[in-house]
Amino acid sequence: MEKYSINIIWSDEDEAYIATIPEFPGLSAHGETAEEAIEEAKIALEGFIEVFKEDGCKLPEPQTLNDFSGQTRLRLTKSLHAKLSQEADREGVSLNTYMVQLLSENHTKYQINKRLAQIEKNTQQNKFVHVIKQTESSIRKSWIDWDPEEINLKTSLVN
Repeated sequence: MEKYSINIIWSDEDEAYIATIPEFPGLSAHGETAEEAIEEAKIALEGFIEVFKEDGCKLPEPQTLNDFSGQTRLRLTKSLHAKLSQEADREGVSLNTYMVQLLSENHTKYQINKRLAQIEKNTQQNKFVHVIKQTESSIRKSWIDWDPEEINLKTSLVN
């Protein structure tokens, strides 16, 4: 069996440890102890792998721990390079420090916007569900208010 990642977290709602395997979204298992949740996740993983193979699906690659150097090469247009260098000089920092600051700030903004979009999406879905429930309730109420004799009378008038 491949060496897949297992994440473990305590759930107050379930009052149990929850084990998930990120390479297989939807796979989760729980247990009274972390060890029990991990063992249950391994059993579930065997089932997932079996189904993947039966269906002819390619198994996901196991995640690995990457060793990042903290360095990357970045190509910029000459004009952007000049603007960033000038702004770094104005701030009294190196170009590298200035670019790390910009990346950090914008990454944080990106993460916040991404989370806000998810909240907005969930809110819209909840509003939609609420409208559906209200509509369903109105329809049910109108069915209750219908008089079968009135319906029969209208049907006989049409015929």
